[in-house]
Amino acid sequence: MRFALFSLAALFAAACVSAEAATSGSALAARDEPAGAMLPRAHHSKAKHRSAKKGANKAAAKKGSTAQRLTYYSGHQLDDPACGGPRPDDGDMIAAVVKGAGYAKCGDHITIEHNGRQVTVKVVDYCAGCAHNSFDLSKGAFKKLAPLDEGVIEGANFWKSG
Repeated sequence: MRFALFSLAALFAAACVSAEAATSGSALAARDEPAGAMLPRAHHSKAKHRSAKKGANKAAAKKGSTAQRLTYYSGHQLDDPACGGPRPDDGDMIAAVVKGAGYAKCGDHITIEHNGRQVTVKVVDYCAGCAHNSFDLSKGAFKKLAPLDEGVIEGANFWKSG
């Protein structure tokens, strides 16, 4: 009987939390994230994945690290870059990174290589929806490595340059 009451109380508490999140009108409330938190971009979840071939880019791997994911961002997502400065355009060679992750910071120039193609970008923004060692590139920078319809590139090599 005591176990049944405890289980009933736990279910009631869980239902209250779910109801509170649902009535707030936001999925963010259920995850305890601030209202201004960046959500993953739509193309992050529905894009095809392109991985580096085994053994490819061995010289670049010696120079730096392997990126977990490369994606792109554009349009209003380019507004107010976290690192300051003017609003970049889709054609600019820029990137967003995870703030405080240590692999890159504002102002760093990063060279990224994938399947024999290379681009150098400047870090101008932060990406709250990115994993460690991931980059959100401008459309122009992403197109230097793969067609936009690829959406996500995995396994590219990168290193700090200049």
